[in-house]
Amino acid sequence: MTKRRFISAVLTALIVAVSVCTGIAATDIPTKPDNLYVYDGADVLSDESEKHIIVQNRKLSYSTGAEIVIAAVNDIGDYNLRDYASKLFNDWEVGDPKQNNGVLILLVIGMDDFYIVQGSGIEDKITSDDIVSLRDNYLEPAFAQKDYDKGVVDLFDKLTVKYEDIYDIKLKDVSVPNGALEAKTGGELVSSILIALVIVIGIIGFIFVVVVIYNKIADSRYSGRRPTIALKPRAARPSPRANGHPGTPRQSQNSRRSSPPRGSNPRSSNPPRGRSNIPPSQRPNSRGR
Repeated sequence: MTKRRFISAVLTALIVAVSVCTGIAATDIPTKPDNLYVYDGADVLSDESEKHIIVQNRKLSYSTGAEIVIAAVNDIGDYNLRDYASKLFNDWEVGDPKQNNGVLILLVIGMDDFYIVQGSGIEDKITSDDIVSLRDNYLEPAFAQKDYDKGVVDLFDKLTVKYEDIYDIKLKDVSVPNGALEAKTGGELVSSILIALVIVIGIIGFIFVVVVIYNKIADSRYSGRRPTIALKPRAARPSPRANGHPGTPRQSQNSRRSSPPRGSNPRSSNPPRGRSNIPPSQRPNSRGR
């Protein structure tokens, strides 16, 4: 595998992993809504009810830091109801971070169920018994009649009365200056950006480390190979003429074979086969006795 293919494979794996994780997070745990207080993924709340919840929450948050957040979803995947509500409460940082005085109302329409979570800083004021009483008096009848909008608004208004008693305030008298709560929204945005930057830097660092390790492994593999031995070229054999030997003369390039020198008789040196140079008188008698 070449270096380019290796890096491409690593990047592809990281992109797929991030995409899968992002898709799972988007399916199971929704992000906190821009309005901070109402998430209606199941589409069961009216626009008037959402506006009422947002306006009252702005007053409550400005005067006490507390929040009553509503989340309506169709399903919660593989989570159980309690774990999903607790994770949503913590991920969305419901209420003041120091006082931990928020309340989350979760409706799971597909399961025909609901769950209420209160922060640990408000448990002694809004107790578990109070939560059970509010649930039975407002959410149970609303779910039985499929009138989720009315049940949520009635429960929300009852909780705001509880907060007014705890902090000795009247929300109708609270006026929120323009831009007073945008600072909190901006802080959350900055935190999200910082977290995203940390993740990106971590991914880049991981890729860098992988590439460095790959290069070291490749270098070690190549350094262990035996070096190639360069062979010296063979010296040209000297020509016979150069050493004083007559050798065989080269034939002319313009003729198919060399011609004998002038005045020479080729038959004088090589007599024909079948003839003898001995005179007849000296030849032996080959007849038999």
